[in-house]
Amino acid sequence: MGKLGHLVYGAVKADRVDDLPGETKCMALAMKEHAHLPGVHNALEFADVRDGEPHEIDVDGEPLNPLAHISLHAAVLEMVQNNKEAEAAFRALVGEGINRHHAVHILGGLVGGFLWVRARKAKGLDASDDTGLLQGDIEQALARIQRDGDYRAQLIGTFTAAHWEHVTDE
Repeated sequence: MGKLGHLVYGAVKADRVDDLPGETKCMALAMKEHAHLPGVHNALEFADVRDGEPHEIDVDGEPLNPLAHISLHAAVLEMVQNNKEAEAAFRALVGEGINRHHAVHILGGLVGGFLWVRARKAKGLDASDDTGLLQGDIEQALARIQRDGDYRAQLIGTFTAAHWEHVTDE
């Protein structure tokens, strides 16, 4: 999220998110929903001068890239808009009474988990899955979310996000 991220953030600050097209609007919505998190403002405000260099902050002694979180969140928003299975899974999660932001995080946790397992396997590294949530593929998981209330409850409990409680649905 270099210069484009900085420009999109300018639209967020100017309250012009609705003027943005497709993918950039998803990015702007993710930025807007996460602006209160530590490090996000500075990462976005100075993205143009960093010119693609990663921005990490320290959270409890661990490095965290707030822009990676925002990028995954934006990708899930776009997936929900453009994929009927993802939209149906999203609606099933929200139908359980959780905040829509939390539902996006659950889907993001699945997508991130699948990517992590595939990347580990591609490198010949251990890609064991202790949670049992990453078996199969994303399409299978989306279908299971739609039909299996126990699975939805398991995901809701597994993929928690403390900051989602501070986000209001729009």
